[in-house]
Amino acid sequence: MPKDWEGFEIIGAGHDYAAVETFLDWYPTEIKRRYSEGAQSGLTADQFRDRLAAAGRAMTLCLRRTNQLVWECQPR
Repeated sequence: MPKDWEGFEIIGAGHDYAAVETFLDWYPTEIKRRYSEGAQSGLTADQFRDRLAAAGRAMTLCLRRTNQLVWECQPR
């Protein structure tokens, strides 16, 4: 794992494409649920985000694609 990725959960590390697919199915549903929860909370967006972070529920989606990965994913 690259040093700059330390502390991040890596989905599908080692080419576990089933794990990536599962995450990509889950993520949009979770984001929609959070938007709905935030809208009903009566908090500002910043306050709601801070509450998620304080509860350890903050998420960041980082995608990185390199030429090397594209090449490795090509059928041979």
